[in-house]
Amino acid sequence: MHADHPLRWPTFARRSTLFSEVLTAELTYDPSARRRWVSAAEQLRLRRALQPKAFDLAIDLSPGGDTRPLLRLAGARYTVGFSPRDFPWLSFGVDLQTRDVGNGREASPHSTGPMALVTALAGVMRHAAFHLPSPNADPSLLAGLGLDVSRAFATLHSGARTASRKWPLANYLALAERLIAERGLQVALLVDAPADLDGVGSAALTNPDLHVMAQRLSFQQLDALLSCCAVFVGNDAGPKHLASVRGAPVVSIHMGAVNWREWGQETGFLVTRRTPCYGCGIEQVEECGKGLSCLVNITVEDVFGAVERALGMKTMASSDETRRAPSNVK
Repeated sequence: MHADHPLRWPTFARRSTLFSEVLTAELTYDPSARRRWVSAAEQLRLRRALQPKAFDLAIDLSPGGDTRPLLRLAGARYTVGFSPRDFPWLSFGVDLQTRDVGNGREASPHSTGPMALVTALAGVMRHAAFHLPSPNADPSLLAGLGLDVSRAFATLHSGARTASRKWPLANYLALAERLIAERGLQVALLVDAPADLDGVGSAALTNPDLHVMAQRLSFQQLDALLSCCAVFVGNDAGPKHLASVRGAPVVSIHMGAVNWREWGQETGFLVTRRTPCYGCGIEQVEECGKGLSCLVNITVEDVFGAVERALGMKTMASSDETRRAPSNVK
């Protein structure tokens, strides 16, 4: 807590009974710069007082930026405050602005900001995955797709918005073979276009339990495939998120171009391969100088192992349990 007044605020904080300990920092106001600053000696004193306490979280409730750098003196693993674009080292931050419709100036009292920051932080920390049952979870919607609706099936989605997100189709076919042979499942394999199968030689294509779907499905049919399947496996694309929301056990195959913590589905398992260039942000295959090693080096065995775990957890866990498993990230 900074001490704008050497007596009032520290005394108020101690008497509030909200804090187990109150430490003060001496800030000097510079009228010419219209800002406050802390001397090097004071910063050193604060660091020596704070770091031995080994805080996990440090929060700056001041909307102004003068005190934000003081968070780093605590040595906390996570830091929270306003204006995250100005302080990119913050773990979490918000920008807050309200405007008076008459004069365009700030329309809320200063107390609104800290409360909004704390509320937003609580929302992130308490976030939990949710399931939204589908009105299309009706196996009869699948009758025209060749599946025997009396038997369990897996849905594999081999498509994606860009080729850089697509695990090789040959791997999907090899995975389908194993799911049919070792798990006794039917497999619905979704491909973006019939041309995707050109030149792909696989014995799985002749298996009566493999149903390749290259045609455009209605949303109701796609939703039913995701909602009724025993397990869903797919690339980093929209269907994996919908399958997760519908409560299907999900295994996603995640390339390293974008952060899986942000773009991974909220339940199930993610299979990825860490590389030195992870998080590169590329869109096109030709932009990668490493041959998409973060994606193509994921093996069928890696994915099948995750599927086995997903199927096992379906029988062991309740349908509303979050099952993100960082241990399955290769």
